[in-house]
Amino acid sequence: MNLKTLSKRIPTNYEGVFYKQIINENAKEIDKMFIIRYRENNKDKLKTIGKYSQGWNDPDSVDSFLIS
Repeated sequence: MNLKTLSKRIPTNYEGVFYKQIINENAKEIDKMFIIRYRENNKDKLKTIGKYSQGWNDPDSVDSFLIS
């Protein structure tokens, strides 16, 4: 099964948290990959924090990551 991550970042209800869609060869969304955007030493950084299927579907999981 070929999987593809779309390049467009889609914003969530959280500031600085986005997701990208992971699709299969039939262009059906099968998962979401969550990304955070932050600044470090005056430079913008992006970091992948996990997938929807790995439990990043609960707002508390995003909150706990951002707090730590």
